[in-house]
Amino acid sequence: MYTVQAAPTLAAELTDGQRILATDGRPVLDIYTVDYRDRLDSSPETATAFGAQFRLLTFTVWYFLRALHVAVSARKRAKSPMARLPLVTGFGAALTLLFSVVLTAVAIAVTFGLVAPARFLIARLTPSRSA
Repeated sequence: MYTVQAAPTLAAELTDGQRILATDGRPVLDIYTVDYRDRLDSSPETATAFGAQFRLLTFTVWYFLRALHVAVSARKRAKSPMARLPLVTGFGAALTLLFSVVLTAVAIAVTFGLVAPARFLIARLTPSRSA
């Protein structure tokens, strides 16, 4: 049987120390909580640098082109209606990826201040007041 007791703090970064002891009282394992998030590099999904955003757009376009290629090449082999049903699903997935490409490109443009679609849409949708 093992028991658990509070472990002494060895460094400022280590908090909430717990020590697991064997039945004879010798330490088996010390467990600490470490806040590591500030040590991590930012991932491409959370980075705001142009290179990271461009890489995200490139991968999105690549996924779209691969899905489109697979769906178009399979169209030549499909003859029966049951064989064509997955093609419809594949083209739907490719259209969804195309929408993702457009949405990613707009998000990047808004992030870097190249466009302001919200103001454009508000101006278009707001009825004009004539005196």
